[in-house]
Amino acid sequence: MLKSARTAALCAATSLTCFLPFMPAMAQTAPAETKASPINSDEIIVTARRREERQQDIPVAVSAIGAAQLERQNIQSVGDLSGRVPNLLITNGSAGNTAPYFAIRGQSQQDLTALSDPSVSLYIGDVVVPRPLGANLAFFDIANVQVLRGPQGTLFGRNTPGGAVVVTPNAAGRNFEASVAQTVANFGTYITDGMVNAPLGDSFSVRIAGEHKERGGYIHDVLRNNKNINTENSNAARITLDFHPDDAWHNVLMGSYVRARNGGTGSFPIAVGASSGYAAQATRDYFHVASGIKMYANVETYDITDTLTYQLNDKVSLKNIAGYRHLDFHSLEDTDGVAANDSTTERFSRQHQFSNELQLAGDEEWGNWIGGFYYFNEKAKEKSPSIGTITGALTTLQPSQIVSVYDVLNDPFAGLCRNSAGLTATPVPTLGNPAGCASGYSLYGRVSQTSGNASNTSKALFFQASLKLNSIAEGLVGTIGVRQNWDERHAVILNRFVGPNVGPAAPGQCRFFNAVSGDISYANCALPLTSKFREPTYNLSLDWHINKDTLLYAATRHGYRTGGYGARSTTVAGLKRTFQPEKVDDVEVGLKADWHPGNMFLRTNVAAFYAKYRDIQRQLTDASAIPVTTVTTNAGRARIQGIEFEGIFRPVPLFELSGFYSYTDAKFTSFLGPDGIDRSSNPFARAPKHIASVSARIYAPMDESLGKLELGFNWTYQSQYNSSDAWDPRFPVASALVYNIPSYDLSNADIGWTNVMGSNFDVSVYVKNLFDKKYVLPAQSIALSPSTGAGIVTRTPGEPRAYGIRVKYSFGG
Repeated sequence: MLKSARTAALCAATSLTCFLPFMPAMAQTAPAETKASPINSDEIIVTARRREERQQDIPVAVSAIGAAQLERQNIQSVGDLSGRVPNLLITNGSAGNTAPYFAIRGQSQQDLTALSDPSVSLYIGDVVVPRPLGANLAFFDIANVQVLRGPQGTLFGRNTPGGAVVVTPNAAGRNFEASVAQTVANFGTYITDGMVNAPLGDSFSVRIAGEHKERGGYIHDVLRNNKNINTENSNAARITLDFHPDDAWHNVLMGSYVRARNGGTGSFPIAVGASSGYAAQATRDYFHVASGIKMYANVETYDITDTLTYQLNDKVSLKNIAGYRHLDFHSLEDTDGVAANDSTTERFSRQHQFSNELQLAGDEEWGNWIGGFYYFNEKAKEKSPSIGTITGALTTLQPSQIVSVYDVLNDPFAGLCRNSAGLTATPVPTLGNPAGCASGYSLYGRVSQTSGNASNTSKALFFQASLKLNSIAEGLVGTIGVRQNWDERHAVILNRFVGPNVGPAAPGQCRFFNAVSGDISYANCALPLTSKFREPTYNLSLDWHINKDTLLYAATRHGYRTGGYGARSTTVAGLKRTFQPEKVDDVEVGLKADWHPGNMFLRTNVAAFYAKYRDIQRQLTDASAIPVTTVTTNAGRARIQGIEFEGIFRPVPLFELSGFYSYTDAKFTSFLGPDGIDRSSNPFARAPKHIASVSARIYAPMDESLGKLELGFNWTYQSQYNSSDAWDPRFPVASALVYNIPSYDLSNADIGWTNVMGSNFDVSVYVKNLFDKKYVLPAQSIALSPSTGAGIVTRTPGEPRAYGIRVKYSFGG
């Protein structure tokens, strides 16, 4: 009873699904004391509606990957999940490989600042991670990963129009067990992880887990003696305390810490308008680039989550979920991929947040209900200085001299003209002299900086009830959920720009250039901004259990994403411009069915969806601005429709075939850019039409005393997609050339032997990208100027063939 109560409480806290393995070894939130068979676990238990239900019984599109599947496929990070479930795309951000961008059903956003919110939310345990910075770390001792597709908001922490990705760590179990594992792989990869789970008396359990990871990388800088760029080096630890004095009270306290000293993304240019780097890169392969800058991404995070549950009586329970997260982030990226200093960006971010959710839930004869209050507050300080010709900031520094762009920004000679003797002269800011320097002098260290402080608060009241409608039809259930949201965004913009035609900023002032009115400035380098947003959201659904193996459902939802500010503008007017909330109304119909022809098993789940968006938020690049500026704007209206299929076929107990296919058709129905250009014909960014996967797994017929041996093969396919919102409809051929990411397919294989010869050793071997396919992923996009050709579009190579071996020894259990 205690175990069941604990599992229910922890699952409910995530607002998503907790799976018992149906296809190989899906773990529940607290599977520490159980090693379920991948063949006999026919039930998947989820809590997408804050109560335990079979996955086949809920009217929602959700997928999950369990602990065993994560381990045998050697999924080492959140980014490795891309292509593993229908309609999920994950790519690297412009702040290095620690900052992934998420897209679900064509919905995505690529803004890293705290002045806007994402389309897809990431949750680690019960705590939302509102910024992707540092989100690609500490992927160890995981119970499962859950992906919920479609608008969220009624019963979920933060409002997101695209969906949510939830990473659920293992909870503390009530039996002693421990393990230590070592992975050795190519590219100088060494991963050591361990775990100890111990009961301390009848009412207290503790679980301690940790990981050390290092990787040499596979992208080389020819200007730095072929030193590797995309290196990884991180340490992480997590401790979970489970206190359960009786059947009524249950408290789980979890804390984690991560420290990473990683390298950069490692990108190469597709088009660079201000240098010859593109032509030079064409003579090299994907994995050798010429940057010259030592890139890095240093990250430190710690998280604390406390979940307290009290069973008031047999029908009603009270739960409180409190979470705190702190982030320190510092990166340096050569975003142009060449040595000409066209664009080098440094990023500083210090962010901390607190959230609390209070729930009251009940089960009645007529159905069940849940209601509560949610609070979230986030504070962030951010600086992102850039140096280079594309950003409008010129420099004479060599790549090897750039250790920190911020140091250049604060250099006393920044923005001044210097001759070969180091003597300085004040630039002459005239329109006819863009460099602003006299003959014999050159510009030193002109830098632009996006900087600001943000405070974001979200509050919500929510209630949802499900009613049995057996009087209409046996097995028919209706659900209605409502939520009222109040959001506030406060910002103080601290941008500084010393660019063409503008002299160095005077003390206590920030200067911007406006081609019409000339220089403008505001006192004390601080522009305060405040906005408030409010919106009701809802969820309505009907589900009909035609029989115990077949569920037919229809649901409609209204969701929204808060508005915000474009932090990168170069004018006060641009900074004050607010983009409005994004709103979505969708309809989803689905059929979940289990079939039993003879002694075989077949599962077929199908979902079709149609969503209409208003004021959809998109990022555009204003190539005519000085410097080139990325702005977030409301793109009018759009519609996204598609279909998803997931299936499992088990003709005999020792063989399993599974897979999925998703189709997404995303289209703008009206899209007028801030420059007045009609962009309604633009393709959606990061919305591949087709994503598919097929997996086969064979379980060797061998005596259990020898252990269990299984062989797996997986094939995934992703069709081509547009990587940037900055597509220019006036130049469709050029835009397709630089913004389209070609389609690719990958094959993976693994062999796992658990309890080798009856021992406590497990051994597994994996190969990812089995046939060493060459493919590329997006890295950076700054729009090409139609008049000058200036701009940057870079790619990063996809991971080549990676192979390794993992040995694990388990104690207890």
